[in-house]
Amino acid sequence: MSLGSMIAELGFVMCYMVAPAFANVLWDATIQLQLSNYATGCCKRCRRPWA
Repeated sequence: MSLGSMIAELGFVMCYMVAPAFANVLWDATIQLQLSNYATGCCKRCRRPWA
């Protein structure tokens, strides 16, 4: 097995492991952003003093 193919395989494994974790973080951040935007909009509509 050559060094090039070892590096390629290692890169593939790393990508395979990192991609789902990165997608999860991105997904969580997107959901939190949407929730905070929704909450802020809700408070503004209700004219709450803390908004």
